Amino acid sequence: MSTLPTTEQPGPLRTPRLQLLSQKATVVGRKVTTRHGWVGDYDYAWLCMPSIPFFRKRHVSPPFYGLESEIPLLVAITCGLQHALAMLAGLITPPIIIASSLSLDSETSAYMISASLIGCGKAALLRVTPGFLHAMARDTQSRANVKV
Repeated sequence: MSTLPTTEQPGPLRTPRLQLLSQKATVVGRKVTTRHGWVGDYDYAWLCMPSIPFFRKRHVSPPFYGLESEIPLLVAITCGLQHALAMLAGLITPPIIIASSLSLDSETSAYMISASLIGCGKAALLRVTPGFLHAMARDTQSRANVKV
């Protein structure tokens, strides 16, 4: 008994959009409404307790989350706030140092800080827009090929 080969292959299974949206809503609902979604099994004692020298303490490795693992909301919010504050401090410190070393008035110093924040915000928007950089490169290349 021989089977005839077919040229038609089954396509990938497609999940309807509504079902996918329902699954995501269920995951978000579970994350926001449960204790495990907010707190998880993170070792907050390791995070909050200082390591005091000359005290014997059992060696515990720090909690680690993989690339695709789910992070509890409390840890994500705390780390996000820390990241935002560190980023903000890195953005406003150079204009403050430059303005104070040049003995500029407070109005000019505030202007420099605002310009730094606006410039970095625009650069971040460029960075997160993948098609924009490709279009800029294509536009620059087409300008270089135009004969004057």
